[in-house]
Amino acid sequence: MELSRADLIAAFAQFYRVEESGLAALTARVRHLQSRGIPEGSNPGKGRRVGYTVPMMIELLIAMELAQSGQSPRFIEDIIKAERKWLIAAALLALTDEDERREPVFIFSPEALAPTESDDGEGPSLLGALSIVDRPVVPKLLSRQSGFEPITGEPWRWILLMPRQMTITFFANIINLNDLAFEQGKLALTAAVDEWSDQITLFIEKRLNRVASLHVDEEVVVQFGDT
Repeated sequence: MELSRADLIAAFAQFYRVEESGLAALTARVRHLQSRGIPEGSNPGKGRRVGYTVPMMIELLIAMELAQSGQSPRFIEDIIKAERKWLIAAALLALTDEDERREPVFIFSPEALAPTESDDGEGPSLLGALSIVDRPVVPKLLSRQSGFEPITGEPWRWILLMPRQMTITFFANIINLNDLAFEQGKLALTAAVDEWSDQITLFIEKRLNRVASLHVDEEVVVQFGDT
């Protein structure tokens, strides 16, 4: 299943409870993210229409949620591009396993994400930290009872996104567009999970419950540590 931009905007409007008067601003936000290369594949060339696939929709949804939390377009672009394969794999994993012991949660540290430059491109790049942990790890982190620690930031300032609830709710809006979308949606989600199965396995082995990445000038340094 691939959605047109019109259907995608309609799904986002339902998801964010946007009234008709706010559709122009919503559309502008989607277009701005697209101009920054989010989601990947959303700029096919002049005159060519975009068909939004399941991974593209997940990537854009995460970007929209970061925008809702007040993060800058520059940070959203940097963190999404650096971590997109893990973010998508985590979201798809969250859809396939109902056991909360294997329910990834995204933890963004705003202190690590503080910009060291303006959006005009002058100065050093943003620093960003993202941890992806199983849901039962989160209370241990909040109570400081785990050896796992994100690189920087105090826990009361973290931004937590729960991809299972987020993604299920969003795709429910898509599936409810019409009867055809309902059937296509179920098939598309299953196909996406199958297509990403190797990446999901790699994510569990290499990224889940590991110390956060530090991004400097688009280079990624990953420090690994057990929970």
